[in-house]
Amino acid sequence: MRKILLTSILATACAATPLFAAEPPTAIGYTQPSMRRTFSFEAPGVVAEVMVVEGDIVKTGQPLMRQETRMDEAELEVRKIDAESVVEIEAAQKEYDLRKLQYERKKEGAADGVSGYSQQEVEEAKITMELALLKIQEATQKKTQAQAVLKRQQTKVDLMKLASQIDGVVEKISVDSGEMADPQKPEGAISVVKNDPLWVEIPLLETWQVAKLKLGQELDVRYMIDAADQWQKAKIIFISPVADSRSASQAVRLELANPNKRYSGLEMQVKLPAELAKPVSGSTAAGN
Repeated sequence: MRKILLTSILATACAATPLFAAEPPTAIGYTQPSMRRTFSFEAPGVVAEVMVVEGDIVKTGQPLMRQETRMDEAELEVRKIDAESVVEIEAAQKEYDLRKLQYERKKEGAADGVSGYSQQEVEEAKITMELALLKIQEATQKKTQAQAVLKRQQTKVDLMKLASQIDGVVEKISVDSGEMADPQKPEGAISVVKNDPLWVEIPLLETWQVAKLKLGQELDVRYMIDAADQWQKAKIIFISPVADSRSASQAVRLELANPNKRYSGLEMQVKLPAELAKPVSGSTAAGN
């Protein structure tokens, strides 16, 4: 009788107590590029050359494609001549030197009473000299404006060439040589992704689990297509500040080194701390 009672008590306790899986809890995640950049030309124009193909590894500053620039390059040369010319300033300076000399001679002549220059002639010479000085200032201002126009034209030409702003891989080329590049198109002209490091997005962790994780914490992860023992370390770099109230879930992002340049978009298994295991109801069968 005592044996039967003890067995009944143990069975009831097992039925009421949550059981946890023996294996560490895991979650599913997916790798994503840590950076994606879409590049567009500043203005519409015909693409003259595409220097890369999809899948190419590119470095920051590497040329990707360019528009037809021959007319704009020719205009740039004209603007360069204007910006570098000093002829107008030198001519204005020579005229000023002459007018100043004439003014000083008439001023001295009027003062000594011998040369016969009147005060009116002196005043007129002074005004003429001042006008010559204004011409120097005008010529200098025109040169400054010409330099600004040159810089604007140079910027226009530069913007007709697309270079990568990140180290990465060419993901998609949306316009080819001979086609019109439209900067208004959302897909741009070309896109580049950075896959080292990768991000591992875990979309469906429950909020109570996320509450026990911390930024900077490292978790073990592995590619689902790899062997079961090929785990790597990934660091938590982002926890969504807003939970999904309908599913009671919260997104978490890990950063994973990718020296082997593996593609993004692959399924990952993420090993969670033991305290994040979900309780599982169960019971132990009792026998006589």
